[in-house]
Amino acid sequence: MQQHIDSYDFAGKKAIVRVDFNVPLDENFNITDDTRIRAALPTLKKVLASGGALIIMSHLGRPKGVNPKFSLKHIIGHVSECLGVPVQFAEDCQAADEQAAVKTLDTATGAGNDFLGWTDLPERTDSKLLDDIMDAARSLRNTCDTVVCVGIGGSYLGAKFVIEALSGNFAAMEPGRIGAPKVLFAGQNISEDYIHALMEASKEHSIAAIVISKSGTTTEPAIAFRLIKAEIEARYGKQEAAQRIVAVTDKARGALKSLADSEGWET
Repeated sequence: MQQHIDSYDFAGKKAIVRVDFNVPLDENFNITDDTRIRAALPTLKKVLASGGALIIMSHLGRPKGVNPKFSLKHIIGHVSECLGVPVQFAEDCQAADEQAAVKTLDTATGAGNDFLGWTDLPERTDSKLLDDIMDAARSLRNTCDTVVCVGIGGSYLGAKFVIEALSGNFAAMEPGRIGAPKVLFAGQNISEDYIHALMEASKEHSIAAIVISKSGTTTEPAIAFRLIKAEIEARYGKQEAAQRIVAVTDKARGALKSLADSEGWET
């Protein structure tokens, strides 16, 4: 069966992509024309955005044997910059270096391994948690027409990215989206003008909030959530407000977890 990159699911897979990164370099190994790199970016970013891992293959020049002058390591920095993620260089594609790098990632034994929880997240996520998430989403959908998502960094960009990636370019115009809550974002900055504009834009709407924070003490989202929480409670009262606020936080500890438990919010 013929498959197309636009519809292929790369999640959890390693994709070898043969590219033409044979770009011109000056005498100091600076790229003088990166057209070929930029031309490959949509394909490479598609794999990453779909949850896949990239193995990029190319050549540089026409070396006779091993010649450092024609090593792809000269362009790694620029490729990383273009992709927006760090790119590792395998010194020898036929040796064990890349195997060791993949093993380090898979076993979470290298430096920064405490940031690798995403690598086996699907396997560690039990069905009950997924059911709870779906129930919370369904409850908010039936309660409000606007959800304010409060977070910063990955808590903001992760939510925004997933919504945009799964919705399509013109999702708001699709019949299936009619009635679905609009999602607004707060807490990614400390601008009082932004919060005021958000409050004004949502004052005629039925609102709810999802606050995403491991601790609940990061300044920007903490300030934004305090204001949004006060607005929800002022509109609907504390009892109904408890049904309109969901906290995504540490499962056992932290200021936000303690507050959510005391207020009766879904976590």
